[in-house]
Amino acid sequence: MEYILETKGVTKRFGGLVAVDAVDFQVSRGEIRGLIGPNGSGKSTLLNLISGVYVPDEGDVYFNGQPITRLAPHRIAELGIARTFQNNRLFLNLSIQENVMVGRHCRTRSELSHALFRPRSAKAEMNDTRQKALECLEFVGLNRPPDFVTSGLPHGERRLLEIARALATDPALILLDEPATGMNPSEKERIVDVIRKIRDSGITVVIIEHNMRVVMGISDRVTVLNFGRKIAEGTPKEIQHNPDVIEAYLGEDDEEEGFDDAAQARES
Repeated sequence: MEYILETKGVTKRFGGLVAVDAVDFQVSRGEIRGLIGPNGSGKSTLLNLISGVYVPDEGDVYFNGQPITRLAPHRIAELGIARTFQNNRLFLNLSIQENVMVGRHCRTRSELSHALFRPRSAKAEMNDTRQKALECLEFVGLNRPPDFVTSGLPHGERRLLEIARALATDPALILLDEPATGMNPSEKERIVDVIRKIRDSGITVVIIEHNMRVVMGISDRVTVLNFGRKIAEGTPKEIQHNPDVIEAYLGEDDEEEGFDDAAQARES
């Protein structure tokens, strides 16, 4: 089987700390893949290795069967991998439309020479970029005026804006790093609906999320990391009953209860 995303034995060290330890990770096209584990287990580092923020010390990363291990982040984005981060990386002084337009840069040719020598083409491209931004805002349900200044958005809508900006790159795969963090229940429901809508549009999703109700309720399969190593992989139900996962990640009673409730809700 050819996976849309595959890592083979990827390892990343920071001094004496092994943040990701020989991880094999395969994602099938069209799925929502959950990626969970305790704090410091290597989840975000793995996404950084996939998206080109870090280069593995060992191992390789493949996208659509092609090696991307040592490509720069902008080249990986051009190939079709988009990324959001734990912390919002928005331009707060720009409008919501302008923030999404920034994400479109990897699909445009608007350099200075292009604007000077092909002004009509550059203008048409800018109009297309504005329209694409509006479509992405509508897709995620961010119903604000396009010129609304980003600093005025509440936390939940800033998360949606980040996703809209990632979608502006026309990705085949989107990596979401804790998109539901800090959200109230209604905001979490909203972002879950958006993630399902993304998958239904044909985009593969990898999601890191600490909220068990979210990640277990939405994922087709779940991969679990602990101390940088992959310790389990399977359906939400299989992960729910995996003793290694329960010991490593769900030792506290309130965490385990939320884990069980999430799996039961998915089955109902």
